[in-house]
Amino acid sequence: MKTSYPKRFPFHIIASVCIIAALICTLVFSVGCTHDLPSSEEAPSSTAFGRITEYSTYAKGEALTDTFYYDEAWFGEDPKKRNDSLALLSMQLSAAAVTDEADGNGARALRSLGFDRVGFVGFETSDPDDCAYTWATKKIGDQTLVAIVLQSYAFDSATKTKGWTQNFHVNDDGAVGEHAAFRKAAEKTLDGIAALGGENAKYWIMGQSRAGAIANLIAAKLPDKIRNAQDKIYAYTFEAPATVDGSLAQEKNKSFAYIQNYVSSDDIVPMVPMWGMTRYGNHYEVKSEATELALSAELKKIGSSAADVDFGDNEDKLSSLVAYLENRLSAGEVSREDYSKLRRDVCTDRNGKSLTIEYSYQETMKRLMNLIFSGELAKINVDNLSEDLSVFASSVYALADAVKGEADGDPVTIATDYYQAAQGLHEVINGLIPNGSTILTDTDYYALLRLAGPLMLDVDYEPEGDPKYDVSRYIYPTIDLATAFGNLSYAHHFDTVIARLKTLAPQPNATSFDLSLTQPKAGDAVSAMSTAFTEKVKSSEASGITVLKAGWNTAEAFLQSGSVYYFDVTAEVIGHLLPEDFKITIDNKDPIDVSSEYMDGVCVVKLRWEFVFGTPERMTLTFEGGHGSTSPTPISVEKGKKLKYETGPSFVSSISEGGKRYLFDRWESDDGTRWDDITVSRDMTLHAHWIQLIDEMQITFDAPSVGEELQLPSIPEDAPYQLTEYNLSDEEYFPIEAEEFTAQAGVYHINLFFTAIEGEALFAEETISYDDYEEKTYLGTIKLNGEPYDDYYYDTSEVPAQICVSITFSVE
Repeated sequence: MKTSYPKRFPFHIIASVCIIAALICTLVFSVGCTHDLPSSEEAPSSTAFGRITEYSTYAKGEALTDTFYYDEAWFGEDPKKRNDSLALLSMQLSAAAVTDEADGNGARALRSLGFDRVGFVGFETSDPDDCAYTWATKKIGDQTLVAIVLQSYAFDSATKTKGWTQNFHVNDDGAVGEHAAFRKAAEKTLDGIAALGGENAKYWIMGQSRAGAIANLIAAKLPDKIRNAQDKIYAYTFEAPATVDGSLAQEKNKSFAYIQNYVSSDDIVPMVPMWGMTRYGNHYEVKSEATELALSAELKKIGSSAADVDFGDNEDKLSSLVAYLENRLSAGEVSREDYSKLRRDVCTDRNGKSLTIEYSYQETMKRLMNLIFSGELAKINVDNLSEDLSVFASSVYALADAVKGEADGDPVTIATDYYQAAQGLHEVINGLIPNGSTILTDTDYYALLRLAGPLMLDVDYEPEGDPKYDVSRYIYPTIDLATAFGNLSYAHHFDTVIARLKTLAPQPNATSFDLSLTQPKAGDAVSAMSTAFTEKVKSSEASGITVLKAGWNTAEAFLQSGSVYYFDVTAEVIGHLLPEDFKITIDNKDPIDVSSEYMDGVCVVKLRWEFVFGTPERMTLTFEGGHGSTSPTPISVEKGKKLKYETGPSFVSSISEGGKRYLFDRWESDDGTRWDDITVSRDMTLHAHWIQLIDEMQITFDAPSVGEELQLPSIPEDAPYQLTEYNLSDEEYFPIEAEEFTAQAGVYHINLFFTAIEGEALFAEETISYDDYEEKTYLGTIKLNGEPYDDYYYDTSEVPAQICVSITFSVE
């Protein structure tokens, strides 16, 4: 049994205060102009297929198995022409080529595309102006194709720190033109990239996120290094932050039509920096109704754990956040110049000493990234926060005064409130980290709060004097944004981008075909047809299918007259989609079953044919109902027949016995084999399997007295349901470790999660249909200490379904 906690505001929201500061980067975000995505053209018939291993950024580097399709003809087309299929492969390579391993996923993928030379640049450097990339070259006719895959993900914190520092270094001396750090990184790579191709070369450049931004500038600057560049560069970026002032991009974009930028409207990263900044080239919106309908299914195909994530009002949160930030910018509070300039504020510290604070938002954000990726935050022990609650509360009160005074208050008073809030926050966070943190100073926290304070607080809240309650209410926007921050990054992950692109550029459909084989006959060895089938498929150019297993579904050595037999085939379809009407026929004989599933990113198809030899014998099936029911009449079935293809006898759907109600579930053999899995080879007796229906749940719970430990509720010994999870919280829903709980006077909440015993019972339920959805409700009765109780909910989103009973109790 595991303990779970309600998702309400806990003490460890303090850790989120630092994470919220990462949202400050949204103060420098801007949405570029995008175009709706047209439907993708079908892949050409000369397409090649293969496997590729990508990394999941949603699962923090877990490997995902996928398939790709590719055609060299793409590089004979005009690079200014949008190619969603090339975009998909570019993103897949960006998700694969993230290390400098000679036999790593990226290198293997590039070699499988025919690239015979593969190398790596910049993976070992710590220079924050660098960006690593994998390069590869191959010949297409008399031309050299150079692939440049910029590193879009890193496993080590040093590289992540370098990357995030680069992200926030927007300005150098000037606050106009291109993003300073992205420009430096691009310019440092140009000579090396140009040298890879020579005079007669084409360049394929790709990257996601920060790597996409650098790829955007590399593609824009590479023409200065090679001749006739506009016909030689194929550049694809994904979810890249902005790289250049909008006015400059507009002036030059006619020359950069070969740069294709793919962005999602529910990803906050492409909105940075603001101030009217965008990217060179064309912009395409990836998110659409079609991509969203297919998103979960596409994620499941590649085995991504993001498949079943539902962020609900994610887009509403994003819209609200962006609207707030744009309003703050439009008021002129933080211009692009303000972001990096040296600021000086005069204030008074907690000891009454007057001081001048010098700071820069840009430098503070760079140091914040060092804190986040240094691992210091992971050391935070939130259990210690209760000891510093008074300090934290005073910091929040001071921050509230500062934010409320911004509109028309005295600058020194406002600065003083901000600084005292910063000192308190610094003290609290250092107290949560063993040995303290030296990365950020009081001044850094001051800069962060000046930038983020209005975003973090509900300034309309009027405090009631209870520090714990006031803190939770004041910083509710912080809680909300901390939750939203993870949600808003969902669209930015490799997994999501690839899944959406697969809807825009679907793999070509596998085509049906017929195999001419010698018809099987009684007396044939069961091994004969499997070899012939496999060889025929292998030689069929139309199939695109690899047979994994083929053979007769029997343990006999030879086929016999007077029986039904099944020929089963399992095959994989690499790089294809399987249409609903797909089938393989054997001398125009249709299979009786075609099913498919995705395993490790590959479509696996199973087919079955039925063959009858002679006149099959007939076997008798008799039935035993049980629970006092009347058994059905025996039936006759052909020898060798799978019952999956026979209709079982009708039977009563439910029955009552001994005060309990049961539902008929299935027929099964003496050894428990289910109806669909039985092959009839003899006379048999089948038995009804029943499942108990849960019409009533009985729970006994006694609240502890002061000083006593919590005793879990009890249920009847023979109950068809079980307690699988529980959680405990105080009156304000702050979680409590139930195992370590000793009752003190007060009010508490306990949530109990029950499931039916799998395979033996089900909750009685009813389906209610609404205009656009259906909902299942529990029809039974819950009794707490012998009395009907209605504070519960029925959750069918979990598998198996569960009932959560919430009990509020007092300890006196």
